[in-house]
Amino acid sequence: MFGKILMSEGFDSFKPIKLGEIDGGRKELVFDSIEPQGHIKIFCDESYQFNHLDLTKNLPIIGFDESILEYKCLEGDFKATAFCFVTGIDEIYNPAILLDLRFLSKIQATEELEKIRLDSSNIYAFEEFYHKTRLGFISDLKIENSLIFIDGPIFSGRHTDFNFKMFNTNPSNDFIFFVKNSQSDGVIRLLNLSSYNSDLHWAYKRLNVFERSPIFMYSSHNREKLFCYIKVAENYSPIRVETPFDGTDFFTQKNTWVNIFKNIIAQMPSKNIQPRSIAIAERYAREALKTSNIYSHLVKSGYIATMNEQRF
Repeated sequence: MFGKILMSEGFDSFKPIKLGEIDGGRKELVFDSIEPQGHIKIFCDESYQFNHLDLTKNLPIIGFDESILEYKCLEGDFKATAFCFVTGIDEIYNPAILLDLRFLSKIQATEELEKIRLDSSNIYAFEEFYHKTRLGFISDLKIENSLIFIDGPIFSGRHTDFNFKMFNTNPSNDFIFFVKNSQSDGVIRLLNLSSYNSDLHWAYKRLNVFERSPIFMYSSHNREKLFCYIKVAENYSPIRVETPFDGTDFFTQKNTWVNIFKNIIAQMPSKNIQPRSIAIAERYAREALKTSNIYSHLVKSGYIATMNEQRF
């Protein structure tokens, strides 16, 4: 299904009236890094400095990101989502995109909308649907023997269960999560370093550019992850990189980190330094929503927009 844009049932319920650009409603889905009380220990006390000569094999990398448009109405909220997985081989990026439209409301909708309605009495209704849809999409893609890059944390409160379920879709894949914003202080507490404000602050001061910190293990509720920090540029916040621990040692191998750093370097120079595969997935997802013209259709659908929505 790579190279295709798929639409879930109900996405094309709103027929185009006239072409137009998306001019508002963009929403970023943010899952906070919420880690329950657990235990941190040093897993590998060696850091790693990027060296392209350490490359033994180019690993197949797949990036994931989503883009969401929101249109708030008195009757309920519409949320259009583009889920995008992108393969990258020899700088040729091939996306698989799923477009989905949901209507969040506490009351029963018309027959057309009832098919895509989520009961907003459950404040987590959309997030739960998002995770289930992403899980189903990755299963349908039948990805094998790849590094799959995900933007966001593994442990994210009630969403943690869904993140760990992804790891069971195919045991030949390895999942790596990239966390760009975090206030965690587990490492500096473990190392008794009171002169730093957070783990990111510690990583920035300690690491050289394109260096990986020692690797730590976090355990909680019979779940374990490995994580570390990488510095990608001067005057730029480090990134936390994490993966579920399943007993394999791929996270400590030099070749894994050469491939990760190469993917990040490919995105530079940029104000948005992150893995190139994730950045490309994000662009494809946004463009898919833009070309669908869904926001323009919703504006002209007859539903009464909220005051703030109408202002923009």
